[in-house]
Amino acid sequence: MTLHLHRWDEAAALNERVAARVLEERRRFPHCNIVGSTSWSSPMDLHRWGAAETDALFAWICARAAESWDLERPWAAAVGWANVAENGQATGSHDHHLADWSAVYYASSPDGSGGLVFEGLPDGAPRSTIRPEPGLLLIFPATWRHRVEPTLSASPRISVAANFHSTNLDRIGP
Repeated sequence: MTLHLHRWDEAAALNERVAARVLEERRRFPHCNIVGSTSWSSPMDLHRWGAAETDALFAWICARAAESWDLERPWAAAVGWANVAENGQATGSHDHHLADWSAVYYASSPDGSGGLVFEGLPDGAPRSTIRPEPGLLLIFPATWRHRVEPTLSASPRISVAANFHSTNLDRIGP
């Protein structure tokens, strides 16, 4: 069980379009959020938005997931959603236990963006914090507990998350 990090250094223009599309989606559905979160989250349908920018990003995330596992298509289902964290907003401790692997990609992470904190990792480490940066993709076992620190910025932190439900992978966790 490992953490996979990928960077899309050439994605600056795409990140701007993804961020604009996510903010447009938030205007359309302003009352969406996940239990334990003060930030906004879209429904888990980003992979169905039909927007060129989110389709391109989701395809890239899925390709990096396949590379991480060295398999052509190691999942039966993949779902995606967007997150927007404004100043003071955070996400409480949780996992994605109904999935096998989870991912988060940062389209926008201004100074003061809350870090992703992994808690109680399998190697016995009590905590590990990853600082978000645009173009960074993290793929990790869905059973790893994690939370997002408060964003302390006038500009929002915008991320795209995904869950992968496996077919060819051994199930991680209980």
